[in-house]
Amino acid sequence: MKKKIIFAIATGFFAVATVLNMNMLQANSAGDVSLESIAVMAQAGYENELPEVEIICDANPGRCWAEGEPKRIWTPFGASLCETTCVFTGWQSDYCISGMPTPC
Repeated sequence: MKKKIIFAIATGFFAVATVLNMNMLQANSAGDVSLESIAVMAQAGYENELPEVEIICDANPGRCWAEGEPKRIWTPFGASLCETTCVFTGWQSDYCISGMPTPC
């Protein structure tokens, strides 16, 4: 019987120590400081600028141009041809050569 009482008292002390330890961990404001420093670092990341990029486009149709609505041309024999027209897009992957006659 005496062993059971000692075991119960020891278990009670362990429970009280656990509760006090949990309260001390929750009272620590280190988590708030960490979140605040993360927010400051995130805002600082927006201040960094990317290096300038040079976009090279042709002044006349070529690079940065895409095909637009074709222009219809009538030949002297009455047949129609479509002449390629180019529209400026600004994308370097686009490429167009104007004036190329193709059958409509």
